[in-house]
Amino acid sequence: MFPVRVFGELEYIFGCFKLMFIILLIMMMCFLSIVQPRGEAYYHEPLGTRYGNHPYSFFNLVYNAKDENLKVEHSIEGSLGTLLGVW
Repeated sequence: MFPVRVFGELEYIFGCFKLMFIILLIMMMCFLSIVQPRGEAYYHEPLGTRYGNHPYSFFNLVYNAKDENLKVEHSIEGSLGTLLGVW
């Protein structure tokens, strides 16, 4: 049971730590997705990009509309298909 002043200061300090941690995580993930592997590495592409390409990317260029049996009825392309793929 701390006074309100101490609680507020502690909350501010912990909030700053949380923000710094999140920013560092974002920077680390950007770094891991950009850095190229060494020549003797067992992998040949950047670590964060294995599933970032078609058809698993976040921005698919084509949205496939499926029926109840998961058969493709029609494909929507262009900006509308990208929007539906993200949605």
